[in-house]
Amino acid sequence: MLAAGDVIGLVNLQAPRDEAFDAEAIEVAQGYVRFASTTLASLRLLATTRERALRDVLTSAYNRAFLSEFLTKQINQAERRQVPLALLLLDLDHFKKLNDTYGHIAGDRALVAFANCLHQQVRSGDAVVA
Repeated sequence: MLAAGDVIGLVNLQAPRDEAFDAEAIEVAQGYVRFASTTLASLRLLATTRERALRDVLTSAYNRAFLSEFLTKQINQAERRQVPLALLLLDLDHFKKLNDTYGHIAGDRALVAFANCLHQQVRSGDAVVA
């Protein structure tokens, strides 16, 4: 399966005998595969675009748009299951002073290091949001 020149999958048609697929059947199958390839590539692009829209490029943490959707689902799920829900809010003290004193590159490094620390500590069902 090809989409925009990239291999995105493989289709293997098998039959009990060599002559099972005539030229017309092969052409029809190839048409379905081309259609499926385009559709799969579009779905992958859509998923990638959505993921990029919901994550901070620098820290890979989710953003506020994600939080609105995620938190609503988590609250509803906690209410349904009648289990507690925890939300932890953190702040980097004196971050502006760090940025002003050492520059934005140092500030970015501090944010990335902090986000990496959080990513390593959270469970798979949890989310780090910047």
